[in-house]
Amino acid sequence: MSSTNDTPIWAIDGFPYKSFSSKAVWNAIRISNPKRFWAPLLWHKAAIPRHAISSWLFMLNRNPTLDRLSSWGFDVELDCLLCGMAQESRNHLFFDCVFSAEVWRLITQRLGFSSPPILWDHVLFWLSTISGSKYKKLALLQGWQGAIYELWRERNRRFHDGLSLSPVIVAKHIISTLENKCNALNQLGFKHGISILQCWII
Repeated sequence: MSSTNDTPIWAIDGFPYKSFSSKAVWNAIRISNPKRFWAPLLWHKAAIPRHAISSWLFMLNRNPTLDRLSSWGFDVELDCLLCGMAQESRNHLFFDCVFSAEVWRLITQRLGFSSPPILWDHVLFWLSTISGSKYKKLALLQGWQGAIYELWRERNRRFHDGLSLSPVIVAKHIISTLENKCNALNQLGFKHGISILQCWII
């Protein structure tokens, strides 16, 4: 009979842990799906949380665009609220719509990119494969998420309030928000903040 005290040991999937880890337990019991190729486009160190979450919901096509409302049985006009030239859908809004395409062009032009793709799948492929400075790529991802967030806000302004802004004003608001984010990162001591900010400042 041993004279030593019993010592509890946490073991997950047969591997012992020195202490309890809720993260390890959660990873052991949760249903894990393969990592999506677009995950790094959403979750990066320069992201604004509300922009990233909005982009994530659109990536999953979960937001109530007019085509989805119609598919749920709602009697709605399907014309795009931004351009009025096609049916509203996620793929149309980002950035097949002439209004949103202009906003997207102004954002990418600010970063030195000309003729960016405008079709949803092409944009995702471009963002995931583009080469160059890591800071410019982070700025581009910021701009993409910012465009999605602000264009959806503009759409909702028109839908709920009957108010509208021009593409130039929407783009200026996006860039100003991203510059403020970079300044905040810099003030918090993140070295990449000033490097990304320099991409936005002409």
